[in-house]
Amino acid sequence: MQLAAQTHRPALSRFPTGRNTQLEALVKSIRASLTLRIDETDHIPSIVASQLRSFLSARELLNQTQRQPNADHCQRHTLYRDEAGEFTVLALIWLPGQETPVHGHMAWGAVGLYAGELNVTNYEIFGTHAGQMHLKQISEIDAREGDVSSITGGVNDIHRIRNTSCKPAISIHVYGMDVAPESQSLNILFPQ
Repeated sequence: MQLAAQTHRPALSRFPTGRNTQLEALVKSIRASLTLRIDETDHIPSIVASQLRSFLSARELLNQTQRQPNADHCQRHTLYRDEAGEFTVLALIWLPGQETPVHGHMAWGAVGLYAGELNVTNYEIFGTHAGQMHLKQISEIDAREGDVSSITGGVNDIHRIRNTSCKPAISIHVYGMDVAPESQSLNILFPQ
């Protein structure tokens, strides 16, 4: 008797590159933040950013695979994807000169600088013309190891991140949505 082949959908790998006690502790604290009362949900990004700060000094938070760069662009490593799709934790590895386009995000977020330095330029929309949004620069920040920030999501938090230093940098990002590997569904891109 021959059994018919079954098609199996691969299970979501919550920790794609292996389990890690520091990362698991970070995930547990993020999950606890998501159980806040409904009147406190506007504060979730800043609460998660504050929690993230306490994990940025844990050298074992990332393994060697999660620290690998890409010579062509900023390398994104998925550290954790929540089973319910409520949040994703990423590590971004930046070589000198690498940068993002000007963008916003589809969800709230928290970002912490794990190693190195990054330059963040913030923008706001100051009008539209012929169907195009026009942006103006409102601030520029030089972030250093240990710095954290929160992101509200949408067009109220438009920015570009660059590694203007001569050394690699690593940032840890938490976003309030499921971000599939290699997916660009997280970003809202703006013309430069």
